[in-house]
Amino acid sequence: MAAMFERKMAIGVTGAVLVLWFALNLIINLLEVFGPTTPDLYVYLAILIPVALLAAGYAGAAGFRRYLLSLDLRLLTIVQCWRVVGAAFFFLYAFNVLPKLWAFPAAFGDIAIGVSAPVFAMALIRGKSFPKRTFVVWNLLGLLDFVVAAVLGLAVGELVGIRSGEISIAPMTVLPLSLFPTFIVPFFILVHLTTLIQVAKRVEPSR
Repeated sequence: MAAMFERKMAIGVTGAVLVLWFALNLIINLLEVFGPTTPDLYVYLAILIPVALLAAGYAGAAGFRRYLLSLDLRLLTIVQCWRVVGAAFFFLYAFNVLPKLWAFPAAFGDIAIGVSAPVFAMALIRGKSFPKRTFVVWNLLGLLDFVVAAVLGLAVGELVGIRSGEISIAPMTVLPLSLFPTFIVPFFILVHLTTLIQVAKRVEPSR
């Protein structure tokens, strides 16, 4: 009974935090804090600050540490299915909104993680064992996808600065696309990190 109550509390707290985080991001974007002329540092801070808060909370607060470990590993895995929304980058490239050099790797990476998430989620739901190393590598690849996108974003920015008339990734700093780097990407990074923490602590999903 107590475990069920704690699980419901964890879900409620998580939902409230996500709603507040999204609302804050939406307000910041509506105020045009991010934009085509915004320094890249601002965008990267939007990604790094949540990660730093997660790390600080886990290292310094026992209650927060217990909260992270109480989250359902199955849910953390299945939520990665939403990464398939990265397929939208193909369409944005097709309409000359985003450059191919950035859009294709970002889209392929997101789709690969999104379509493979159910495989791991179903294994967890069924209680089927699978190599821990494979699960860890899959999560690390999910994180690597974001690193590649960030590096390519900088590369494309430099290329556009050299060649006039090139399509840039500036649209990613304007609503609604700006929610990708300021909310969606850091959200999935936190999910991956929480998953890796749980795997490291060998927290098994309840059956």
